[in-house]
Amino acid sequence: MGNSVSARHTREANQQMTSSNSESSEIGNDLNQYQITNTENRDLIEKKILKLARVDGKSFNPEYLDFDSNSAMEDLFKKRTRLQKDAKLYFKEKSIQGRSEFHLSLFANQGKTAESISIKEFLRNNSGLVIGESHSALTSKKLLIDNMKILASKGVKVLYLEHLFSDLHQEYLDKYFSSGKMPKQLHEYLNILDRGHHTDRSGQYTFLKLVEAAKNAKIKIIAIDCAASYINEGINSRDKSKTRIQMMNYFAEKIISQDVKNNNKKWIAFVGNTHTNTMHDTPGLAELTNVIGIRVEDSNENNLSIDPGKNIEGIENIQRPGKIFIKADLLLKINVNSHDQINIERLPIAPSIKHSHPVSDKSFSQAETRFAGQIIVELEEDRVVSDAAKRLAGKHAERSLIIQLKKEGDMRW
Repeated sequence: MGNSVSARHTREANQQMTSSNSESSEIGNDLNQYQITNTENRDLIEKKILKLARVDGKSFNPEYLDFDSNSAMEDLFKKRTRLQKDAKLYFKEKSIQGRSEFHLSLFANQGKTAESISIKEFLRNNSGLVIGESHSALTSKKLLIDNMKILASKGVKVLYLEHLFSDLHQEYLDKYFSSGKMPKQLHEYLNILDRGHHTDRSGQYTFLKLVEAAKNAKIKIIAIDCAASYINEGINSRDKSKTRIQMMNYFAEKIISQDVKNNNKKWIAFVGNTHTNTMHDTPGLAELTNVIGIRVEDSNENNLSIDPGKNIEGIENIQRPGKIFIKADLLLKINVNSHDQINIERLPIAPSIKHSHPVSDKSFSQAETRFAGQIIVELEEDRVVSDAAKRLAGKHAERSLIIQLKKEGDMRW
């Protein structure tokens, strides 16, 4: 029976994905079209995750269905196919216009002798901030946990989290926020995350402690993943990494935009560093929400600088094996060997920022442009040239400006 269900789903997925390449689809605003709303199906998926202590593997592959959860898995696969199709079309048509290195303007009034900057400067003229991490890293979680109450005092009301599902975990998060008692299912799932991502062995700076710290500071946690965006085992795609990024970024943007609509609350999104800024030609949450993206990295120093980017080991990816290039607006290095509490009121500014000149928001025809360094032009469709440009820029991060020439003739930088 499992094989027949799998074959039927595979045919449906192939038909839907093929039609999406030739036909325009109306992308709806109703998030329920991507979420598991059937209570029985939701419970079956959750039990499967908790039983296996992971959210991947053959248990979620349409080739390996068990009799008890066929209905739930079919529901998940259909939602996932819809989300995959809509996200792919959305980013095919989406264009981020006029985004310059506006984050540099934050430092214009600090003066060349300033040694630090407060996090409040990032939140003064922006509704939020996107913080990216390597999920096994310690200091990214330490940054938030140590400063959660300070963030609350600066007006931060919401923490948006990757890995948590709006359709499975939001109900538990809301109960925890209102009652102060964490539901067993949420506690167990957070422990699964910490074991799976090999977070802080001491148990001090983990996903579990992050959620507890937010609750204690009265900062509400909102899940920006769903089962369909997160579980990609067996998905019909040649590029699982790009597909995951598209689905999560698309769904997360909808969650955030609906939540912050018509209010002035400040927020922070805490995600993996492949979701922070543009990755695989897909705009990151920083671009989609028009805020600053900061990549936090375990280091042996404390330093805030323009992010030069970094090559990391690639995710399972047929088209782009090996290294992948990640880059946010800013890079915050934090000394992983220090036991001192991180002070977000005094983030150390690197000399490279203090001596940088922000790029004007005006067009080149309207403003005089002076740049004492190298300007690198990369072609969007030429992978070899693009990779070479990024490597060159990485060697001279303080004196490099990358301009990308799109196939339509437009430029972005």
